[in-house]
Amino acid sequence: DGWISHEDSAISRLAENGLPISVTEAASEAYFLNERAVATLAESDLGKVLARPVLLDYNTFGALSARFPKLGLSRRLSVVPEEAEKALATVSRVGYEVFPSGQKAECVKARLYPLTADVKPLSRLSHDANAAGTVVMPTAFGGSLVVVQYIPTLRTYWSPLHWAWPGCRRRAILDALDAATPGKLSVRILTDGYMMMPLVRKRPDGSVAGLLLMNLGTGETPPLEVAVRGPAGRKWLTCGPFDALTPATEVRSDGDETVLRLPPRSAFGVRLVTNSEI
Repeated sequence: DGWISHEDSAISRLAENGLPISVTEAASEAYFLNERAVATLAESDLGKVLARPVLLDYNTFGALSARFPKLGLSRRLSVVPEEAEKALATVSRVGYEVFPSGQKAECVKARLYPLTADVKPLSRLSHDANAAGTVVMPTAFGGSLVVVQYIPTLRTYWSPLHWAWPGCRRRAILDALDAATPGKLSVRILTDGYMMMPLVRKRPDGSVAGLLLMNLGTGETPPLEVAVRGPAGRKWLTCGPFDALTPATEVRSDGDETVLRLPPRSAFGVRLVTNSEI
């Protein structure tokens, strides 16, 4: 947390949840918005921002809708926050977010009611059959909004629900971003339950030349499976900080996506993966 101000701490929480984070100068595949960012947007920014997938929570959706009423977002999605006292408590006082797999997640903050057919629910709520917990909706600029229950913010050790998504929620959010991103996100960590941050290096033609994985957790991981989309070639090498480069194990590949199995990483360890054909 010393790297970044508390106002922007959600960025590091997203990284810990497996979302690839890029530098400001990069050609971003998707954007993240919080309420502070919405307050800085001008109407002239909307064409750029909303032309790509945008990840935001229900509070930020409300702020975006209020700041730019001409977008008509409130006519397409109704957001009803849970009572504050209940939202801070356990599932016994609110309910679950239920995903198509049947898996359930706690920490339900709001009920999302799609009002138009193009707003697609990715989950439902156990306590309200008409409400969703996560939705994806297209924008008039060619992108999509992925509206979720909450974005992890400051790490609070007494309540890990505030900084880590359970696997089923993480998969739903990454599935939505994959579906909304042409060619999918460049890299996706397929192994749930570990705080792995992917940093991606792409060539000018958009192909993935390599990635650096950082274990931001305090424990060792098992072997990890990682999907590389738009790979620059078929031959991949990997190493840790003091290791020689060795061939990475390919699980499967169809040309557009290569899935690699990588050795375990120690606490706070890193692993480089690079393509040997470029």
